Amino acid sequence: MRRLKIRYYRCYAVGYRLTCRACRSMNGRIFSVETGYREMLKVMKNPLNLPQIRPIITEPFYGKSSRAPVKTVPLHPGCRCVMVAHTEEREIRTVKRPQGVPETPAQRELEERFQNLTSQERANKLRIAQQDAQWARPPKRPKDRHIKDFLGKYIQKHFEKHKSEVGAKSVEECEAITRDVLGNPDIVFVSLIKFVNHKTGKIEKGTYWHFFKGNLHVAVSKDNYSLLSLYKVEVDKWLEDELKKGAETGIIELK
Repeated sequence: MRRLKIRYYRCYAVGYRLTCRACRSMNGRIFSVETGYREMLKVMKNPLNLPQIRPIITEPFYGKSSRAPVKTVPLHPGCRCVMVAHTEEREIRTVKRPQGVPETPAQRELEERFQNLTSQERANKLRIAQQDAQWARPPKRPKDRHIKDFLGKYIQKHFEKHKSEVGAKSVEECEAITRDVLGNPDIVFVSLIKFVNHKTGKIEKGTYWHFFKGNLHVAVSKDNYSLLSLYKVEVDKWLEDELKKGAETGIIELK
């Protein structure tokens, strides 16, 4: 990249359910080629300093990319992230709090996460959600009955429940409608829900993308790249219902 006079690169994580939270948090972030080159040069000059120069990253990073603990991949042993030349100029300039959304710790955390990203990094995150998200598919030979039940019966039941309201006659048509909503949304929201896991007693977080085209709504888990739902709902009704979820909720609109 340096020889080709490319100025910036972005981290690109494998869009897969088993991609770790640390890699997902770095996915789409943009760095200077010179910065990455200097980091790698330090390692090549003195490999014994590798642990200090390139520490193993296993926790997600939500700060500004300029303050990231490392700026090149891999982040950890077994990491499958790559560095891709960044030449696009797509931007998301505005992180907006929808009217009626209260000030909560979850709201502040979500807003800070996206405000720490550059406008192009936000656009990269959006593109990843649009392109990498997939409906769950049952494995050919599932070994666990719970996996078989969820990936097989649950997804099919979801399509059966909503295909009439979204105007589809088959799973394939539902998939086509989903892709259209993802690719051409009128409005895009991100939500962060904090809730208490009653089994462990610990506070857990779930982060989701919400795409609206008219009154068609597609939900994508930001945590594991999975498509969760396709159904009809008015935006105002969805916002009202979303605010009732979990102990704390944060919602932002991207423009």
